[in-house]
Amino acid sequence: MDPRNDSPVLDLLEERHLVERHPDPTDRRSHAVSLTPAGRVRLTELRHAADAVEHAMIGGLGDAERRSLHQTLTKLFVDLTEDDDG
Repeated sequence: MDPRNDSPVLDLLEERHLVERHPDPTDRRSHAVSLTPAGRVRLTELRHAADAVEHAMIGGLGDAERRSLHQTLTKLFVDLTEDDDG
């Protein structure tokens, strides 16, 4: 996550009572962020939804096909996130 986006995203999540910010006792510029009970419920719901989408997308693939897809997607991710200087 781009640090420039942290505050607006956290503000929104806090407004929806999904996270809480707590001042860091050792660094007044920092805050610890934790899920609220409602946030934990929502996270569980989102995980179930993601599992359902994944099953719908790749449920028909065999084990070898899934491994191959995972390897390909991992390679694409690494290629896209690799530092251009490296």
